[in-house]
Amino acid sequence: MVIQPKPSVADPVLLILDGHSTHSKNLAFIEKARENHTTVVCLPPHCSHKMQPLDVSFMGPFNTFYVQAVEKYLKNNPGRVVSQFQVSRLLGEAFLKAATPATAINGFRKCGIVPQNQDVFTEADYVAAECTDMPLQQPRPNQEEREARQTVDRILEAAEEDVEEESLLLEDPQDQTEAGQEYLQPGPSSRSQPDPPSSPQPGTSSSSQTSFAVTRQLQFDEQSDGELQFDEQSDGDESDTDCLYCHELYSCSKDRKGWIKCSGCRRWAHEACAGCEEEDDCF
Repeated sequence: MVIQPKPSVADPVLLILDGHSTHSKNLAFIEKARENHTTVVCLPPHCSHKMQPLDVSFMGPFNTFYVQAVEKYLKNNPGRVVSQFQVSRLLGEAFLKAATPATAINGFRKCGIVPQNQDVFTEADYVAAECTDMPLQQPRPNQEEREARQTVDRILEAAEEDVEEESLLLEDPQDQTEAGQEYLQPGPSSRSQPDPPSSPQPGTSSSSQTSFAVTRQLQFDEQSDGELQFDEQSDGDESDTDCLYCHELYSCSKDRKGWIKCSGCRRWAHEACAGCEEEDDCF
């Protein structure tokens, strides 16, 4: 490739080879061709009998001349066989007969290389390929790929369900509130009534009324047994707590016992009205 043609920048060499791995996957061969101004063209698989000049014009006559040389040797030497010592001489005789300029010219012309002929092949040259022309089979996914795909599908389904739940939570609560108002309306007996305005007693200032309210609230918070304890001087005060359910004032109860505080609204109610026992501190 390098010694005989002596390629150069001004006179490069075109080398046409088949697609064997020793040619197409040989890095040392490819680098040497680049360094010596040689262009290598690999033919498609199973096409060398139509596209490679050596296969088209040279190998046939060369094989014929070699067989003739072997037959001639066997006839001239009865009882002897062709060994490794005779192969070189017989091969040389056949090569000199086959390797002629006319054979090389016909090979390049028959393959459409020189002169270039794009229509050198006819439809008949492709008929044999139609018998084995089958669609490529898609590789079947293995077990790991199937499991991975199923896992991804499950994750996507779970994500879609979460999105649906979030969309339900983000809906306008006004419609649901209006639809359930009839269940939220308090009954007649439990409807909260506004406390009557307290009128200060003669000789009592507004500051003393405010201080009394604060004192009473502190007393409510410190109760641990659920019972109210008022000073005797506040019994006659009109600002009194009422039951959360029946609205009876604490001052009007007979024994002033049996009261319990709501832990939510911090208001008081009869234990009987709230349905609680005496040992309960709050409800």
